[in-house]
Amino acid sequence: MTMNDKGFTLIELAVVIVIIGIISTLALNKSTGVNEAARQSATENELTALARAIRGNPALYESGQTSSFGYVGDVGAFPSTLADLVTQPSGFTTWNGPYISDDGSGEYAKDAWGTTYTYSGGATIQSTGSGSTITKQLGSATTDFTSNTVRGVILDAAGLPPGSANGGNVTVSVTHPNGAGGVTTTSVNPTQTGAFTLSGIPIGNYSLQVVDNVAPDTVVANINVLPRSITTVPLAFGVALW
Repeated sequence: MTMNDKGFTLIELAVVIVIIGIISTLALNKSTGVNEAARQSATENELTALARAIRGNPALYESGQTSSFGYVGDVGAFPSTLADLVTQPSGFTTWNGPYISDDGSGEYAKDAWGTTYTYSGGATIQSTGSGSTITKQLGSATTDFTSNTVRGVILDAAGLPPGSANGGNVTVSVTHPNGAGGVTTTSVNPTQTGAFTLSGIPIGNYSLQVVDNVAPDTVVANINVLPRSITTVPLAFGVALW
């Protein structure tokens, strides 16, 4: 090699190798950060999908009313496990799932890190695969969705309440999921002023029925029961009964 020949010294090669290593490390760290952010975003999206599968999507409307109530709207209770969203529990005739897509791999029950979600039938679902906890709060309590109130006043066509003599002859009732895969009917007699209150009603769209057992005559109203709500329903018979 002459003095005019071009080349690299060992020191120069070492410097180049160090620079390449630094650039590779920075690129790897950036790539890892991007991957972690993508996993977190995917997990948060899946938690939202699971929440909607359980409690419904409040953004969906039909005829001006909320129309999506998920598992709770069909069953009247929260699922005991996330698997209940995909596989019909034994004897649950009101189950109308699957409520979330599953290709048979069970990925719906795992976060983007491959860790199974923590869920025990309550109002939270948690992801721990990232090393920290990501929590999806479905509501302040399960009773926000499973135990609501419907109340109102029933009058006749003349605007009169049943009074003390007729209140016991009138029945106000609503049939709804019982929380165990079947249905039940909650009924009450109005007061003499026509006021009534039905408690323990899960979220959903129902038919409220008022029957005067003596006339006989019936009034039916569609009700939209939302989470943590008191639904007020004014009703009147089509004839003067009292």
